[in-house]
Formats: sequence, structure tokens, C-alpha cells
Amino acid sequence: MLSNIPLRWMIKEIILADAGIIFHPSAMPLFGIDYKAFVNEAKEKRKGAAIPPASLPVQTKSNVEDITAPIHDELGMPRPGLSLILMWLLWWFLELLPLPDFHQDKKNRWGFSLRINRGRPRDIPKYPKVKNVNPGHIDGKTGNIQTLFHKSVEYRIKAFESSNQPYKPRALLTTGEPDFVD
Repeated sequence: MLSNIPLRWMIKEIILADAGIIFHPSAMPLFGIDYKAFVNEAKEKRKGAAIPPASLPVQTKSNVEDITAPIHDELGMPRPGLSLILMWLLWWFLELLPLPDFHQDKKNRWGFSLRINRGRPRDIPKYPKVKNVNPGHIDGKTGNIQTLFHKSVEYRIKAFESSNQPYKPRALLTTGEPDFVD
């Protein structure tokens, strides 16, 4: 499932942060998670050892299956079955419910509005120039902070490049090109 990719990332970050959350190691393989490797990497990191950046190993069967999995759109027409129709109605109710939208303007002032999403893609605003940013994430031409996407998005784009239906993320970038990171 496509959702396994962010799940693996979140669990890995929790383990690396030593947040004290305990996972059931025998359940991890169900989601394509190498629990032992995550724990060992966390131990090495705490010792101060240099660890190469984490990456999504595309060659593993579960990662390839997850990256190329069909997109499951909860807002599309429901399949037959009462519980599925109720779930679809719930999703649409949430899409039509006005929710707070906080945003920052060019002068770093915060604004607030109510937004009804109606199934539209989310927009990713241009970040204001800020201090203490990883120089690798600054666009050399504009000096703006690049929008960061997980490497799995890049892998998915490449996997579907030559197909009849190439993959394009629905998120709307307001400026620049994305930077794909682990």
C-alpha cells in the first residue's frame, strides 16, 4: 500500500528520536519495516557514529510494490457496501467542513482564514526567507527555500514516466522545483 511509505518513515523517525514509544517488533514486517535495522541505526547515531542518510531502498520487493501501488482516492465514487458508502459520506463531510487555514505572508506575519477544501489539492506556499536553513535546501537561482518531498515521490514519478498515465503529485507548488529528500 502507498500509505506504508510514510508509516515506515514515521516509525523510523520515532525510533531515531528515542521517544520512548515501544513497538511490537513481530508486527513490523507486515508493513515492510526492518525494525532491527532501525534500532541499530538509532544506537549508532546515539554513539556519535557517522551514519549515511537514510534512504528508501527501492530494490526491496515491498518498497517497489508500495511505490507502484494504485492510488486509493477516498473522495472518488464509493464501492458497493453500506460501510464503504458511509465512509465516503464522512470523507465528503470533512471536505465540506470549514477548517482553519493558517498562512504566513512575505513579511513573516501570520494570517488566518476558514477554508472549505471541496476535494481540491493542497497548495504548498512559497517559504519566506529565513535564517538557519540547511544550505542544501536553498535554490541557488532565487535564494528561496525549496519545497521538500520524500524520495518515494521521485521514485513514483520515474516508475510511471513512460506509462500512459504518468504520475504527477496533486500538491500545488507556488514556486520553484521540489527537492527530493530521505
